[in-house]
Amino acid sequence: MAVFIPLSLAVCSCNTSTKNETPAANDKKFLDVTTMDSSVKPGDNFYEFVNGGWLKKTTIDPTESEAGAFLDMYNKTKENLKLILDESSKSNAAAGTIEQQVGDFYTSGMDSAAIEKLG
Repeated sequence: MAVFIPLSLAVCSCNTSTKNETPAANDKKFLDVTTMDSSVKPGDNFYEFVNGGWLKKTTIDPTESEAGAFLDMYNKTKENLKLILDESSKSNAAAGTIEQQVGDFYTSGMDSAAIEKLG
């Protein structure tokens, strides 16, 4: 363990940039300061300081109760799943394949008239 810590510090402190890198590649920042509100002092209201810019410029869609990256990812995933299910239900996949089984299952679940008839 005693050797690991100095070795880790030595490796982490090495400059990994090469002469072929462009200056823009070295300008990447870890924090996105564009969402901060610098008019608020961090000691007065840290939440407002960190999120104020985002809160001022972000609008929440009337059909949603929130906004953000996780909601965008969730909605995109739902769209992708629906596309896969729609394509599977319309394809003429060979009998017994996963695509055929998924398509049939989705089609049967979407047939509300048959579901109501069966009770």
